[in-house]
Amino acid sequence: TRWLKTSRTSSIRYYVYHEKDLNLWNAALNKVLQRVNFDITHAGDIQAVRKKILIEIDRFSKQESFYENTLMPLQYLLNRQELTIEPIAAFARKLIETLCELLSNSPGASLDEQIRELRQSNNYSRAFIQRLYLIKAFGNSAVHYQKQTSNYIVLNEQDLFILLLLVYETLQSFPYGKIEIR
Repeated sequence: TRWLKTSRTSSIRYYVYHEKDLNLWNAALNKVLQRVNFDITHAGDIQAVRKKILIEIDRFSKQESFYENTLMPLQYLLNRQELTIEPIAAFARKLIETLCELLSNSPGASLDEQIRELRQSNNYSRAFIQRLYLIKAFGNSAVHYQKQTSNYIVLNEQDLFILLLLVYETLQSFPYGKIEIR
């Protein structure tokens, strides 16, 4: 993984063929990417929201076009006792991209344009729109490299709790039974 520190690679996909190697790879990538794992064994509030999210994910049909590349990875991440904010935030952002694509009249537009359209339609609460912006911000910080400067922010367990609440409320916003990506 040393090459990852100096490479100009913006994203990679890796496949681990032997399950016994999965934790080793995850630990190495988390170290290189400076991600922090949170052991949630004794975090009752985080456990409660995590369980609610998993129940919401189970409400979706596995046939949905976004299930395999968004909900399934999110479900996998949340079924662990150690949670890492960045991958959860990245898939939460994919989730709002899907939701905005469903709700806006501008398929193919940028996420910013879609959120702006939803805000200007006055059909959605201010809290709903703010939730979209917050998840977008969490997702952006998760997938874009940040140099450690004096402004560098290290996300903590409280941030994880807030992100999980946002994800839970967002999952509840999906129009069940009407989910077709345009």
